[in-house]
Amino acid sequence: MTERVLSFEIDKYIVAAAEEVKKSVKWIESVGVELEGGVPESAVRFVENKLAMLDLSDRFEFGYDGSVHVPKPSFVKDRWYSDAELRFWVETSRIEILFDVVITLWRYGFRQNSTCGNHVHLKFVRNLQTLSLIFSEEFVKEFEKKYAIYARARGEKYTARIENHYCAFYEFHSFPAALYYYCVSRYRAVNYKSVDENETLEIRILPYAEDGVEYVDNLVWLLRTVDSIVDKIIKRVEKTKRVVSVKIGFPKMKIPKEEEIIEEVIV
Repeated sequence: MTERVLSFEIDKYIVAAAEEVKKSVKWIESVGVELEGGVPESAVRFVENKLAMLDLSDRFEFGYDGSVHVPKPSFVKDRWYSDAELRFWVETSRIEILFDVVITLWRYGFRQNSTCGNHVHLKFVRNLQTLSLIFSEEFVKEFEKKYAIYARARGEKYTARIENHYCAFYEFHSFPAALYYYCVSRYRAVNYKSVDENETLEIRILPYAEDGVEYVDNLVWLLRTVDSIVDKIIKRVEKTKRVVSVKIGFPKMKIPKEEEIIEEVIV
């Protein structure tokens, strides 16, 4: 789904993208996004009102990021925030709401450029238990390999993120340091510091998007990719547990003979 979608097709696109996620993602329970960019005040107010009608106002936050600067476009007539950071989260079962918020923001003037990155926070089914399983070199290597393939297919804007200071890949000769995440920089493609701070896994690798459709395409890819890696790890762990239990077996109980029981009762 990389071609641009005409405005009258957007609703169908959101439904199709949401169905794709719900059909293939089973371990990710909720998704939170940090949208860096420039935004007109009217776009923020429109989204706030839309979410208020859904009783989701507490899920949306407006803030600032000093590293972001998006100049005001000529078509914007109202107040412009050039260094905005918009945060929103939703359960995966309602992912179409998040997609709709993203598309709506771009429709109403939100813009990104090369000063922006897109960060995604994930919570999982059995969250802390699942996070402990993917707190590993195996997860990071598999994710970075899949992102490299995705990036090469999508161009320089994507491949440049691999060595970007704010979201760099791990150097695996020093990866064990990541296990002591109090001391590790959060500026990694996979940010493990967020586990301690937010009980989420943060993925920081996605580049800025030209429009809402590109953003949603990337988010669908990310959710499906992370979920597939988590599923693979969990299945391997469960299989290992079954193999171990079969090898160890259960202790055999000695069943007494009938005459032993009678003798014990008489005594």
